[in-house]
Amino acid sequence: MMRLFLVVLATAIGGCAVQPGAPLTGPNDAQITGRVSLTHDGRRDAGGFTYRSAGARQSWILFGPTGTAVGELSSGPRGARWQPTDGDALAAADIDALVETALGVAAPLASARDWIWGRVPLGASARDGGFNLNGWRLEWLKYTADGVPRLMRLTRGDTELRLVAKTWQ
Repeated sequence: MMRLFLVVLATAIGGCAVQPGAPLTGPNDAQITGRVSLTHDGRRDAGGFTYRSAGARQSWILFGPTGTAVGELSSGPRGARWQPTDGDALAAADIDALVETALGVAAPLASARDWIWGRVPLGASARDGGFNLNGWRLEWLKYTADGVPRLMRLTRGDTELRLVAKTWQ
């Protein structure tokens, strides 16, 4: 189940470097679809994702390489939950703690509502083209014509998560 979760998470997360445009003020409510890849321990997995945020809630629906949904990672005021399409759900106080429980590494997904729009989250150290947070480095590598991030790379040690946003609503 851990490997499946990694594949799904990698699918949710996404070249030449492009300088960012003006600071973004994108809404917190959005639906974004795209591709994700995860490289960890010398192995690479890929898939797709749909990210949704509305108010205090956010979710990542993750898809395997063939486009089949493998589960949903969601969070809100009452905590976070990983619900695979088949298998037992996992829960935690917040989405970062849930990912740490499942993966052994706390990915900065709680702050996705900021970084997915190109904003540096609270508590992060801004760096040229990205930021550092909880041992992770996020870089915005490509942008759409509207100035929103299209290609994002998150790295920590030998783990790399790449997200490519394809559609925004």
